[in-house]
Amino acid sequence: MIAVEPYSIELLWVLIVGFIVAFVLAFGIGANDVANSFGTSVGSKVLTLKQACILATIFEILGSILIGAKVSDTIRKGIIDPTTFDNPKELMLGQLSSLIGCCIWLLVATFFNLPVSGTHSIVGGTIGFALISQGSNSIKWSVFAKIGGSWFISPVLAGFISIVFFILIRKFILEKENSMTVGLRWLPIFYGVTIMLNVFSIIHSAPPMLYFDRIPLWVNFIITISVGLIIGLSVMIFVKPRLKRSIEATLRKKRGVDYNSEEKPQLTKTEGRFETYTVSRLENVNTSDKETQIDHISMLKEYDLIRYQQQHPDQFRPYVEMQRIRKDSETSNSVYSAVCRGRRESERFRNELLASDNPNTVAHRNVPNQPAIREKTKIYRLPQYPSSPVISGSAPNEAKSLLLTSDDDNISTTSANHLSSNEDIDEVEDKMPEIPTKKKKVDTTSDSLEIASIFKYLQILTAIFGAFAHGGNDVSNAIGPLIGLWLIYVEGNVVAKSATPLWVLFYGGLGISIGLWVWGRRVIRTIGEDLTKITPSSGFIIEISTAFTVLVASNLSIPISTTHCKVGSVVAIGRVRSRQSVDWSLFRNIIVAWIVTVPVTGGIAAGIMALFRYFFL
Repeated sequence: MIAVEPYSIELLWVLIVGFIVAFVLAFGIGANDVANSFGTSVGSKVLTLKQACILATIFEILGSILIGAKVSDTIRKGIIDPTTFDNPKELMLGQLSSLIGCCIWLLVATFFNLPVSGTHSIVGGTIGFALISQGSNSIKWSVFAKIGGSWFISPVLAGFISIVFFILIRKFILEKENSMTVGLRWLPIFYGVTIMLNVFSIIHSAPPMLYFDRIPLWVNFIITISVGLIIGLSVMIFVKPRLKRSIEATLRKKRGVDYNSEEKPQLTKTEGRFETYTVSRLENVNTSDKETQIDHISMLKEYDLIRYQQQHPDQFRPYVEMQRIRKDSETSNSVYSAVCRGRRESERFRNELLASDNPNTVAHRNVPNQPAIREKTKIYRLPQYPSSPVISGSAPNEAKSLLLTSDDDNISTTSANHLSSNEDIDEVEDKMPEIPTKKKKVDTTSDSLEIASIFKYLQILTAIFGAFAHGGNDVSNAIGPLIGLWLIYVEGNVVAKSATPLWVLFYGGLGISIGLWVWGRRVIRTIGEDLTKITPSSGFIIEISTAFTVLVASNLSIPISTTHCKVGSVVAIGRVRSRQSVDWSLFRNIIVAWIVTVPVTGGIAAGIMALFRYFFL
């Protein structure tokens, strides 16, 4: 074996070029791979690009320092056998060629917005230069098979975990009538479990800088569970009530409903198939005004009626609150036409209503059969307002309303009086048909305001979790060969026994962060927006599933692909929600890029190594 002097001037240029190329490679990894961590958060509008870059910078560097040493050792000496290289200079040139090959491919893929694997690239480059230099005997094929198998297993495993989480959250939270209450109930558990996984991984990876390598496994479990419980209780006591108040305030602002009012709406009619048309109290106005206002208001569809109430609060006060209005335009137009024809054909009915002195009179008028409307609707009795016009001769607390009920055979217009007592309201209920409604259907392609508010902070937490895991796993891609260069230069032999220097890990994390700031938005758009639509709830599931898979692999010293895990999770969630929600052509291009990554980087590294052998050896 040829020996070289430590800190040899002859090898200094190799080390300097290696540091430059490694930084450019880290830049490329930041521009490509870090998008995996925060792409879903930016895509779901939970974070802005600037906020994502700030958080990624902090936690990528922390992850690279705290848990990056294990995987760096695997990249440096786990794939090839350094003892087969007799000349340390040859090994240094080989490490440099692998860095260059990986760097070129990552920058090209990033230019075309393709999220390829940095792990694929560096492993392919390492194998490429080893084949040119020492042949196949220098490669640990069993280790390569283990790593290669993980590349295919990781997207499947991450996708499977994502599907399981998504189905559970959809069943126990999203499909519940009181989804906000249930989601808030689960909030402390989500936070506690997420923090527990992260803390356990940090301690179990045993970073020497923090002396965690001296902590027994049972102590690790105690610390992890304790931290998780503290975080969960803190969220329950402090975060949950504040978040609930914030959501309710937002809902009040959006819907115009005062949830803190002492006189809250009382539900008088639960569910059925009907549209509601409400007439204001028209007392103390002349007959012509009454007739005009009845004609006008009775023609309003419910969402128009609510808008009319908002625009004319002094003339009209709401008695009806629609829980959910989702009718297609064809059905709405048909109903509207039916009302128009019914009004024209029912002049006698309207005159009878105007002339009636009996507040309990309920008249019916059939109109032509129209398509039935299936809607979940709630009718509320709201407080009376003295400024509202009222009908002459009626009681001060009375309000007349027109209800258009529909069934399979006919549509009938009903005029009813809502009196102040619950007994009178129940009497009106008896006159209305009870028709069951369909089971609640959840639109999983978008989140409601309440669900988005609950999951957006969880998605940020899991994105931080993912950035930490990415820093620990993928910093090795850029720094593994560089650490080999540095240790050979310092010790003068290929069998370097020194531990991975922390400052070199920091150097790699810094390069990754700069790459994200400068060029990261390209792949962030692909992961977070182009591949499928991301919501806060699905983004949380994708992030936690990916981070869990990557952290487990990092602690087992398996350099799996973060990109594969994230893309597998994104596609799995998109497929479960709707087949059409996934851009399958883009996914096909990503798969092709994955397949060609190892041979392309291996070929580039092999070509560069051949040139190095010709000119420098």
